[in-house]
Amino acid sequence: MKFWISPLVAAIALGATAARAEPFQGLQVGVGLGAGKVQSEDAIPGFTRKSDGDAKGFNYRIFAGYDFKVAERIVLGAEAGVGGGDKKFNSRVDTARVKIDPGRSYDVTARLGFLATDNLLLYGRAGWARQEFEREISFTNNTTTIKSDKTNNGKLFGVGAEYALNDNLAVRAEYDRTDFNGDRKRDRLLVSAAYRF
Repeated sequence: MKFWISPLVAAIALGATAARAEPFQGLQVGVGLGAGKVQSEDAIPGFTRKSDGDAKGFNYRIFAGYDFKVAERIVLGAEAGVGGGDKKFNSRVDTARVKIDPGRSYDVTARLGFLATDNLLLYGRAGWARQEFEREISFTNNTTTIKSDKTNNGKLFGVGAEYALNDNLAVRAEYDRTDFNGDRKRDRLLVSAAYRF
């Protein structure tokens, strides 16, 4: 987990130099709740066809980031997050059954936003994400079971809107999608609350 601790420490150090909170400027921390969907295609030994499964479920994300205004209406920021909540799911191909158990996820992203009003930021996000997946393949015609744990890396893209209630508090709604290596994808829709120092 060291790869996401360093950006957080840097953000805290930068935020400590600010004299007072200001919308869309400085260090913020927050938590988001919402829904997500994970899709997975998995190759099965001895089969030409891949398994194809997906599951929808509750999602959460805890994040910390730092924003600064590079122009009167332009905001640039960096953010790191930890998330989870994706549901387990099964798929079947002939006599093979595949179980997928998504684990905790981590992300480090940059975001670029436009201030539509003094209190409303419209933004896009892009960066890197990492998620753990446990996989179990079993065959109904024998007792063979294949288990594997794999961490998948991927590219994350998202769009959102953040509204500053005051200098310290903000709410946001965001959609993001991650394309992981290994034929796995994740979509999330989160509503978040953030506190700015």
